[in-house]
Amino acid sequence: MGRICERTTSSGLVALVVLAASSIGCRGAERVEPTKPAQESAPPPPAEAPAPPSAEAPPKPPDRKGTGASQGTEHAVLDGLRWLARHQNDDGSWGAASMRSHCPDSTPCYDARLTPKDWFDVGLTSLALLCFLDAGFSQESKQDVVDTVNGERHKIGEIVKKGLDWLRNRQKANGSFTADRPFMYNEAIATMALAKSFELTRNRDWNEPAQKAIEFIEAAQRLNPSGEGLWGWRYESRNEIEARPGFQGPVADTSVTAWCVMALEAGRLAGLEVKPESMQGAMEFCRYVTADNGLVGYIDKKSAGATVSGPFDSQFKYHPTTMSALGMGIRIFATHDPNDPFLPLAAKRIVQDLPAVSEDHASIDYYYWHFASLALHQLDGRESPSKSGKYWNPWARAMVDSVLSLQDHTADACSNGGWIVSDRWGSYSAAGPLFNTAMNVLTLETFYAYQNSFAIATYVGAAAPDFQLIDDQDSVFTLSDHRGSVVLLDFWTPDAARGEDYVGPRRELVTRLQGKPFVLLSLPLDSDDHWEGTEPPPGPQVRGTPMWRCSRLIGMDDPIRSKFTVGKRVSVVVDATGIARAASGNWSKTSAFVERLLDDLEKEPKPK
Repeated sequence: MGRICERTTSSGLVALVVLAASSIGCRGAERVEPTKPAQESAPPPPAEAPAPPSAEAPPKPPDRKGTGASQGTEHAVLDGLRWLARHQNDDGSWGAASMRSHCPDSTPCYDARLTPKDWFDVGLTSLALLCFLDAGFSQESKQDVVDTVNGERHKIGEIVKKGLDWLRNRQKANGSFTADRPFMYNEAIATMALAKSFELTRNRDWNEPAQKAIEFIEAAQRLNPSGEGLWGWRYESRNEIEARPGFQGPVADTSVTAWCVMALEAGRLAGLEVKPESMQGAMEFCRYVTADNGLVGYIDKKSAGATVSGPFDSQFKYHPTTMSALGMGIRIFATHDPNDPFLPLAAKRIVQDLPAVSEDHASIDYYYWHFASLALHQLDGRESPSKSGKYWNPWARAMVDSVLSLQDHTADACSNGGWIVSDRWGSYSAAGPLFNTAMNVLTLETFYAYQNSFAIATYVGAAAPDFQLIDDQDSVFTLSDHRGSVVLLDFWTPDAARGEDYVGPRRELVTRLQGKPFVLLSLPLDSDDHWEGTEPPPGPQVRGTPMWRCSRLIGMDDPIRSKFTVGKRVSVVVDATGIARAASGNWSKTSAFVERLLDDLEKEPKPK
C-alpha cells in the first residue's frame, strides 16, 4: 500500500497524493507555479478543491519545478488521464467506435450524429498512451489512479502495458501496425509510443518492436522527385505507391511528414538506430514547401497560406499557421539549428493567431494548438537557449486559458475530465472526445514532456569526442580514461555552482550509486570558468578515482558549449563504451537514464 501524503497548494488547500511504496517520498516543495498569473484565470472548478480519500491521485513526477506548468494545468492533465483510463478497452486499445460502449446511453460523451471508424484506432491508442508516457508514467509504474466518477481504481502501469501489448501484438513483420495496409499517421504515432516506452524503461522487450517501427518509417519515406535522395511522407508508404504504376497523387505532405520526423526523433532520443539521411530528406521537402514569409504549404510552396479543405469546413475556421507550426517542428527536430531564420519568421505569424474560444466554437483547432505549442516552447520556452519567452509566453497564456476552459467538469458524468467539444479533426475522425482529450493532454504536457532540441547536439548516438581535463585536485585525465564506466558530463555556470539546488542532487546521486561503475564530471560551460562552488564530498571512488570530479578543460580554445551544447545546465550521458546516449537539461530524467544504463551494464554477460 502506498503512503498518503499531503501537499499544500498555492491557495493554501491540501491535496491528497498516494505514493507507491517504492517512492522516495513527498516532494511538496517541488510544486510548480504558472508562468504568469493569467494562466490560472480559468481553472477548472474542481481543480482547487481538496481531493477526498477516494480520489487518490498519482504522484507528480518530481521534475516539474520551473517548467511553467501550473496547478491548474496539472489537475487538468490528471483529470484527462482519468477520462482516458475510463474509456480504455479491456484489450488495452482505445477506439472511436468502441469508446461508445463505455458511455451510458443517458449521458454519452460522443456525438451520435458522427459515424466512427476503426481505421484510426492504432493512432488513437498511441495518442492515449503518449499522454501517460509524457506524464512520466510507463508500463513499469506502480502508482494507482482512482476514477473520481465511478470510484474504480486503475493501476497506471497496467493501463500503459495493456496498450503497448495491443500495439506490439498488431505489429507486422515489416514493422507497421495498421490492418490491411499501412496508414502513416497511425504508424508514426505508434512508433513514438514504442520509442518513448523504451526510453523511459530501457526494458529490452521493447527495443526490437520500437526499432522495427523506426525502420518501417524509414522504408516508407518517399523518394525525392529529383531522383536524388529522400523526401517527405504521405498517407501511404513508398512500397504501396511503387506497387501502383502511374500513381499521380502528391508525393508528400507537411502534416504526415511532421509526425514521421517526430517519430524518428523519439527513436533517436531512445538510443535506437535512425538513419541521418531520413532527416535530411525531410528537410529537403520542408524547404520545398516553405515560402519566404513565414508560411508553409501543405504539399508545395504555392499552397502556403491556403486553406487545407476537408469535411466540416463550414463549421470551423482554418488557421493557415498550422502549417507554419508543423514546418517549425520539422526543422527543429530534423536539424536542431537554433539559428534557422525561418523559425522566428514563422513564430511571428503564429502569435498573430493565438488560441481563442469563439462563441460558436468555430475558432477551436486542437491540432493547431498542439503543434504551435510544441514549436514555440522549443523556440524560446524556459528550457530553450534564449529563454526569452517572446513568442512562447503570450501563446502559452492564451493556450492554457482556452484549453482549460473547454475541459468538461460535469459531476459524476462519464464526460468528466474529457474534452467533449470537438474541433474539425476530432469530428472528421468521429473520434470526438477521444482525439480531443488526448491532443489537449499532450498540449498541456508540452511544458515538460520534451527536452529542448537545441540543447541536444547531433552527437547523441555517436562516440563522444575525447578531451583532456584537470580536476580540482590538479589531476590530469581524459574522458576516455573512464571507459568502462557510465559517465555523466554535467555542465555548470558560476551562478549554478554556488547553489545547494545544484550541488545537493548531485551529491545525492553519487552517494546512491556508490560502488557502481559511474563517474560524474562537473564541467564549466565556458573554459575560462573555475569551480568556486561547494566542493564535492571526498570518499566514493571508482577504480581508484573520485566518482565526482569537478574539472576544467586543457588545451581547448573554444568553450565546451560549442562541442556539446548550446544551453545552460545540460548534462550528457556517455555509456561505458564511450557513446553519447542522451543530453538533457532535466536532472531527474538524466539521473534516471544513468541508472538505467548502469542496470543494463550489470545485466551484460561478464567475460569469463
